[in-house]
Amino acid sequence: MKKSEIRPALAALKSVKMAKIEDKDFRNSLITDHVFLLGQQKALEAQAKDLETAHLGAYEEERNKVAELQQNLQAESDPAKQKALAAEINSHKELFSAVVAYNKAVEALASETVELPKPISSDAFIKGMEGQDYDLALVEAVFPMFATN
Repeated sequence: MKKSEIRPALAALKSVKMAKIEDKDFRNSLITDHVFLLGQQKALEAQAKDLETAHLGAYEEERNKVAELQQNLQAESDPAKQKALAAEINSHKELFSAVVAYNKAVEALASETVELPKPISSDAFIKGMEGQDYDLALVEAVFPMFATN
């Protein structure tokens, strides 16, 4: 599964009532994968933070200034002042290049794959979830966890 699919899977797994899962092996597999994904998500967040520091750390003051200019632009109704603010915002080309590089690095990180310790078969999921109220959004979110996807 891709790292970008971890957060939606974790969010969806929160709705699963583990006590209602009768198949002990399936329940243990879900718990094992859930704990693994929690660790992977934490590592992903730390890596993204490191990328932010590496790519954008030197621009912190400039980022704050541009954010303030963007807020002023949103609130400004005078077209001439809007144009001046937009020009000032757009003059920060080096910052925007750094943001583009950061976004590409985060996108590359999010597209990396992780192998689950206990991939789940779709049949085991369907059988193991009998008796639970769940919708197709749950299935869609955990689909990358299936061994057969």
